[in-house]
Amino acid sequence: MPKKIIFKLYNLPRYVKVYTSKNYFKYNYLFFFSKKGFLKYKFNRSEMLIDSQKGKLKISGYNYSLYNTYKTIINTLISSVAFGFVKHLTLNGLGLKYRSKKNFFYLILGYSHLVKIKIPQNIKISHKKKSFFLESHDSMLLNDFIIKLKRFKPVDVYKGKGIRINGEKYIIKKGKQSSY
Repeated sequence: MPKKIIFKLYNLPRYVKVYTSKNYFKYNYLFFFSKKGFLKYKFNRSEMLIDSQKGKLKISGYNYSLYNTYKTIINTLISSVAFGFVKHLTLNGLGLKYRSKKNFFYLILGYSHLVKIKIPQNIKISHKKKSFFLESHDSMLLNDFIIKLKRFKPVDVYKGKGIRINGEKYIIKKGKQSSY
């Protein structure tokens, strides 16, 4: 019994251009272009066939779960190139501060030293008093950078101090209970 071929055509927004590389190796590349920027994604040619033609994207293959994975990744890439992503982070706690100069982000987190982080090229930072906004057209790069920031000062489960993403829910535990 032959395997069922899954085939889908997607209409792309006018302002997003997609190109595929035609090499004869194991991997192919998808290139996404728009006014916001440019993204490149590498996919395995033996798993799925992805082709772009006249404003449409054609995805075909045999494995249904893998097809859904590629469909989700492609939808995320198209929306990130078209609209971009913005994350709002805050510093909660006394004495937590930050500065941004040129391509570096400096954090004062109560340690004996400054924490210096290089800002990736595709990320823009704007800030207010205790909060800052990170903006990028590459969602994977933005999330990796946020994870890197949060590793320096994770949110304390008892007091709620640390680097927080606005909109995320944090569970604050009760401290010791007195026996009186």
